[in-house]
Amino acid sequence: MDNDVFYKFINDLFKERIEVMKSKGIEYTKGNKDKLANFKEIAQLLGLTPLQVWSVYFFKHITSILNYVREGKVHSEPIRSRFVDAINYLELGLALIEEVKDYQPEIAKLQTKLIKDICSPKEIFEEET
Repeated sequence: MDNDVFYKFINDLFKERIEVMKSKGIEYTKGNKDKLANFKEIAQLLGLTPLQVWSVYFFKHITSILNYVREGKVHSEPIRSRFVDAINYLELGLALIEEVKDYQPEIAKLQTKLIKDICSPKEIFEEET
């Protein structure tokens, strides 16, 4: 692919990604002005961090792409839409990181406590009695 064709492809892909981000964003954020609201809401419900929730969503798209690489076919969405979603999820993940970068020590403490609580449920029950 020569440079002109490549950059036209990238430009077209960028426009497509923005349209997908806007259209799917409405569904995921339910009208919330916070573009990352879905990750935060699910994180709170599940006792995870928003970035952990993001990683599950992102990995779904990567798994689909890897299956395409392995099998040479897709089973549902076109492979292009999986790449579009994966690229968009990379941007959403980076936005989550950017949003909380000033709060990393607090997040690290919270994650450590969450892991400790999950790995040591006996301590949780002892504290309650």
